[in-house]
Amino acid sequence: MVSLGVEMSKKAVVLIEATVGRVREVTAALKELDEVTSADAVTGPYDVIAIVEAEDFIAIGHVVTAKIQAISGVSRTVVCATHKINEEGIMPQAYCVKCRQKREIKDPQQITMKNNRPAVKGTCPVCGTKLVRLGKA
Repeated sequence: MVSLGVEMSKKAVVLIEATVGRVREVTAALKELDEVTSADAVTGPYDVIAIVEAEDFIAIGHVVTAKIQAISGVSRTVVCATHKINEEGIMPQAYCVKCRQKREIKDPQQITMKNNRPAVKGTCPVCGTKLVRLGKA
């Protein structure tokens, strides 16, 4: 397991049901996947919980369907996408012209522009480019 750091922008919790007697093998196999940052056996309706990080939710879907569900002993998976929130709700996003993608604003700050309109400024968590979103956070 490797924490992939700043390049990874999406995270999901994967709840896994394993066949009887295979929990240890499934957990060990999950820990070998680069996209899995954590895998633990648990009690309750699911046998293993894994944290998956990837560039986007499409990539997470690929990891789950092509890699996790292919592990011998995995009988069922449930994917719960996570998202970051601030006091007012979901973290603000803006389009990064360098990455050419919409990104969550790192260290968002509410500002007032010269025309007295509200905006949010911060940086791109991937490339460090300055981001500005018009309107409140």
